Amino acid sequence: MADDYIAMIERIEDEVDDANIRDQIKLAIQDSIKHYQRREFYFNQSSFTFATVSAQANYGTAASSNIPNLLLIKSMYVTSSGIRFPMFPIAYDALDNAQDGLITSSPPTNWAYYGQELWLYPIPNAVETVTVSAILRLAALSADADTNAWMVDGEELIRQHAKWIIASDITHEPEEAATAQAREAIDLKALERDTAQRRGRPAVTVDAAMLTSRPFNIYTGQ
Repeated sequence: MADDYIAMIERIEDEVDDANIRDQIKLAIQDSIKHYQRREFYFNQSSFTFATVSAQANYGTAASSNIPNLLLIKSMYVTSSGIRFPMFPIAYDALDNAQDGLITSSPPTNWAYYGQELWLYPIPNAVETVTVSAILRLAALSADADTNAWMVDGEELIRQHAKWIIASDITHEPEEAATAQAREAIDLKALERDTAQRRGRPAVTVDAAMLTSRPFNIYTGQ
C-alpha cells in the first residue's frame, strides 16, 4: 500500500511496466482524486466550527480554512445560549435578494454557499458558534513526500482508476483498461461498505414527524 505521492507513482510505474510516463501518471492520479473527491467516504467526512461576527453575513478562510474546501455540506447548526438550532440551505440568489443589510438576528436560520464562502441569513447580530458537517477537499498533492487519505485509505481505488486512465488514454491497451476498471469497481464497493459500517446502526427509532421542520420564509421572517 502506498502512503505518499511518490510511493503511488512508483507502484503504478511498476504495475504498468513503464517508467517513462511519470508525468502522465501524476496527472492520472490527480484526475482520479478529482473524480472521486465529491463522493462520501469515511475518510473525507469532517465536522468543524466557526464563530459568527456581529453584522457580518459572509464567512471564508478567515473564519475557517475548511470553508473554501467544502465539496458537499451535509448539515449545519448554530449553538446559541447552549441550545442547538438547525440551519437550512437556500439558494444564494434568494438570500441575496432578501437581504437588505438591515435584517439582523441571532441565531441565523439559513445558509448559502457562494464564491467559496458561507453566507448566513439573517445577518448575525451576536457571536455564535456554527457547526458544519461536510465532505472536504483534502490537501493537494505536489511534492513527492506529500500525502493525504487518498494515498492511504483510498489508495487502491485511486491507483486502479489512475491505471484505467493510463491504459485508456496513454498506452491504449483495452485489456489492461478493462482489468483496472474491474478492480476499481471491487475497491469502490469495499470502501462504500466500510463507510456504511462505520456509520453504525441507529440506537433509537425516530418518528418521521420528529424530523419534519417548519419552512422558514426569508421574505417574511416567519
